Amino acid sequence: MYVSPMARARFLRRVLRAIGREIGEGAFSSAAATRLVTAALEAASRGPSPLPPPERANGYPVPPEELARIVGIVGVAPDSWRESVDTAWRELLAVLGREVSADWCVLEPGCGCGRLALSIAPRVRSYIGFDVDRSLIEWCRENIPEGEFHHVDAKNEMYNPGGSATLRFPCEDSTVDLIYMASVVTHLRRGDFEEFLRESARCLKPGGRMLFSCYLQSSAMRGRDTVPNQDLFTKSVSHILDEVTWVDDPASNLFVVYNDDWVLQFADSVELSQEKIEPGFWGGIESSYWQDMVILRKR
Repeated sequence: MYVSPMARARFLRRVLRAIGREIGEGAFSSAAATRLVTAALEAASRGPSPLPPPERANGYPVPPEELARIVGIVGVAPDSWRESVDTAWRELLAVLGREVSADWCVLEPGCGCGRLALSIAPRVRSYIGFDVDRSLIEWCRENIPEGEFHHVDAKNEMYNPGGSATLRFPCEDSTVDLIYMASVVTHLRRGDFEEFLRESARCLKPGGRMLFSCYLQSSAMRGRDTVPNQDLFTKSVSHILDEVTWVDDPASNLFVVYNDDWVLQFADSVELSQEKIEPGFWGGIESSYWQDMVILRKR
């Protein structure tokens, strides 16, 4: 039976406390107590038990349910996880409109539990993923050897409220060919989104692309000014935070909707030019994509 390191540590603390009580009551000789304490310390020094190997879906390691839920994936049976990984790959190729080159460096902010990394990391020269949730990064490091994964302690009100206010992508200047962000901008407030755009511009090579999904106000206007929640109902995004941002709840980052013109103008100010916008069906139109898909190109 697998026993987690945390459970083992709690058990050892209880043993040591009990020994202390027995010694205080005169029930143990000092020699017996010493032997028990020594055995407990030796057990603790062996380190954590190895994690059980993850279930696999067609060669893909399947993340545990508690990690999948962090990134909004409910149900990670092998078949559904394989389909989720394959769908992420197909969607990337469809929006990009071309094959991914084997000599590319790909950066994925908000990589989660590796839904895209599993399919793209073996296909490119280098893949770098980062996330603000340390548990997700630890799982990716253990299960996706082809990728390079970093924990970035950037502040995010939903996922890492106690993080640092400073954001820096784990890449050198002008070294990345493609940046991909799936449902990351949808949870960023204006200042954070600006930092993501600045950092993307810094890391991309001239001609490199930034592809991200988001909610744009023009798509909402085509529908009913609503965005679906996780139960596929609709909820109002009529709360106006500022001149460029709508939200469904001023206290939440669950659904953040941006003004199209502002996104493109700010991107242009950091030398990122519009290449493509594919509207999503979240706003009530027919589309192949749930969220709006945007490609910016570094000048």
